[in-house]
Amino acid sequence: MGDALFKLLPRFTLPGLEQQAGGLVAPMPGKVIDLKVKVGSKVKKGDTLVILEAMKMEHQVKASDDGKVTKVLVKKDDQLENGAVLMVIDK
Repeated sequence: MGDALFKLLPRFTLPGLEQQAGGLVAPMPGKVIDLKVKVGSKVKKGDTLVILEAMKMEHQVKASDDGKVTKVLVKKDDQLENGAVLMVIDK
């Protein structure tokens, strides 16, 4: 037998990852059940932006920083994969 090398990958997106590209990403697979903002909305750190349903529970996706919503890429009832871009927020 030879040696094996395994790489441990995170199950969910790491906090802050969405800010690298200016986009807010889904932290887990799920269904969009509510959008709390629209294009042009000004948001503050901690504001709830999207509510996802995953594993029969509601999960709030919150703003990690202050900014303005410039694009919304999902709509109510969309089924999302982990890491799907939800919206773009400019600082």
